[in-house]
Amino acid sequence: MTRVVVWVQIVFILCCVGYSTYSLFKGDFEQAFLPYPILILYYLLFSRRKIRRTPSSEGEDPSVRY
Repeated sequence: MTRVVVWVQIVFILCCVGYSTYSLFKGDFEQAFLPYPILILYYLLFSRRKIRRTPSSEGEDPSVRY
């Protein structure tokens, strides 16, 4: 299931960047910059979720290696 989610995310990002590149080469600069706020919000949402999931290292022995 997580593999499907990862592939959907990769395809979504590639579509946004591809659309932006196509619009840029076509000369439509307003449309070229349209996906970037969406990508920034997308990055912030998923990076915050990853930070929240990371366990804190308080109380762990620094000499123990995994």
